[in-house]
Amino acid sequence: MENQTQDPSPRWALLDRLGHRDDHADADSGTVASSQTSAGKKIYMSLRIAAPPATSRLYLRWQYGPTKKDPSFLYPRVVAVHGDAVLFQLISPSPPKRPRPIDYFVYTARGAARPPSLSLLKPYATKPVSPRQRMVDWKAIGILRPSLNAYAVAELSTTGDSLVGFELCCLIRSPQMTVDKWKVSRVEVVDEKGRNPELPSWESDAVVPVGDDRLLCWVDYHKGILLGDVFAANSAFRFEQLPRLPAEPRRANHEAVPTPDASRSLCASGDDGGTVRFVSVDRDPWPGVFRVTIWTLRKNRDGSMAWDKDVGVNAAELWAFSGYDPLPRVPPEYPVLSMDDPDTLCFLVREGSDTVRLVEVDMKRRTVRSVTCYGKEESRRKRKREDMRPVGYYQEGTQRMSSWYAPGPDKEKEDDVNITSTKLFHGHPFLPCSSKIVFRW
Repeated sequence: MENQTQDPSPRWALLDRLGHRDDHADADSGTVASSQTSAGKKIYMSLRIAAPPATSRLYLRWQYGPTKKDPSFLYPRVVAVHGDAVLFQLISPSPPKRPRPIDYFVYTARGAARPPSLSLLKPYATKPVSPRQRMVDWKAIGILRPSLNAYAVAELSTTGDSLVGFELCCLIRSPQMTVDKWKVSRVEVVDEKGRNPELPSWESDAVVPVGDDRLLCWVDYHKGILLGDVFAANSAFRFEQLPRLPAEPRRANHEAVPTPDASRSLCASGDDGGTVRFVSVDRDPWPGVFRVTIWTLRKNRDGSMAWDKDVGVNAAELWAFSGYDPLPRVPPEYPVLSMDDPDTLCFLVREGSDTVRLVEVDMKRRTVRSVTCYGKEESRRKRKREDMRPVGYYQEGTQRMSSWYAPGPDKEKEDDVNITSTKLFHGHPFLPCSSKIVFRW
């Protein structure tokens, strides 16, 4: 029952977190924009879109950059999206024993009377240079696009103090500001009773734009959410606990285990993007036993907030949905709620060791609406890779250098344009975005 829709103007889209590389891209010329890296190298970016559950993708064209076979090449990482703006990260090669520059770009889609654009963000720097690195943890970075001529990029980090404080590192671009300038400020956090909650070991898993183009919501799936106005000086961030927290604590030292966003996600939906919703897939210790639950965050008359449970289904109920028969009987992963239809849920299921299917279901009518294969539009060629030496790269979510090893000549690795391998999922693979602005044609 596979159905990969090629609708050029879907009502919403799933943007792949992993950027792609195609130096001979045949993307619609109306989506191509160019800029230069911090090293002065010219790059081109373009968009290819598809209706969910198929994924939309950002493509890099770097004709004179490192080839895809080069062990120093890393694919661009889509960090955040809001309105017609996409923030992505590109780590460029560097001379031996030197740190690799981390560049951030803002891609803005074309509008009715303007072409798409691509701009390199000014890097964060202080004098004297701060011992703390900024803009490294991509999961703690969000973007807001309040108008066509302005945007804000913000990173929330913990200070490391004994009291567990927070700092906001923010760049605001607007017509009134002639020069981009980063600003770092201390952030106060309060709960619904005005108290300062203790949030030790906070680690952001996602950043979600909410409501009136001024609010960003940082999510720690083991603790809760922090909602704050990034444009208002000295404003407190509001803390709300999630309706259901993982039974197991977060693993230390970034162990190779599924991340919490493999089983839960938070999104903002509705016409104004002001409805905060949360979905969780909770597994039982027994194999094949799980429950999918969806909540909506509602504001009470007294100003307090509460999570209302919208729907919940167990494994047997989900597998009994109309049209589910051909799909494997495994727990769904990386759930994403539709930004357009409150009854629609997308997720992936793994079939065997290297096949991933994306599924769209109607939770109210209990039916499967569409199924597609992740990476189906790409070729499935395989090739032999030569033995590669380890190369340094910035490990996601950390501020240190790590290393990786490519397979030796006796092993076979899938072509990098075939992203069906389940081993290639790093963090949340999908970023829901509204097509009302991003994909306006």
